[in-house]
Amino acid sequence: MNDVYAFIEAEKTTHPVALLCRLLKVARSSFYAWMAGEQARAARRAADDALAHEITVLHIASRFVRLRPVRPVGLVPCG
Repeated sequence: MNDVYAFIEAEKTTHPVALLCRLLKVARSSFYAWMAGEQARAARRAADDALAHEITVLHIASRFVRLRPVRPVGLVPCG
């Protein structure tokens, strides 16, 4: 359905939205609701990209950190 809305968005400068919606059998209110949510989707995509970048940086940085193995309290090594 997003493809239909994107098509209407692209063609709305050359044809009326009402005509496009009628031809594609989409409610105009649904198209306008999709348009209103576009800004929120773009913000979510940007936040997801920033988080993915941060995770990648931390993962690469962690390759060079060597931690001692954690030994449970009270466990004495044998030998």
